[in-house]
Amino acid sequence: MEPLQQLWQVALALGLIVVLVIGLGAVARRVQGVRSKSTGSLKILDSAMLGPKERLVLVQVADKSVLLGMNANCITKLTEMPAIEADFAEILQTQQQSQDEAVA
Repeated sequence: MEPLQQLWQVALALGLIVVLVIGLGAVARRVQGVRSKSTGSLKILDSAMLGPKERLVLVQVADKSVLLGMNANCITKLTEMPAIEADFAEILQTQQQSQDEAVA
């Protein structure tokens, strides 16, 4: 085999491996979001990604809704309210307004 032909074969194999790794990473991220959202009295109503490792999660526990802040190191309860069936964006906006009013 010629050296140039070997170089092309190696480059092609490396390119396929890189594409495969990127594709599997994308599939893994999507599969994580497809997990079961309801188990018994605990339900994940909605979540919003804030960064690569930060997210807000609205959880219903029995008769209460709890807004949690999560990152790679900890989970923090941000607020607790009676159970509601509202849109996550609406709840987040209401909480932000109440925090803004408390600061002002």
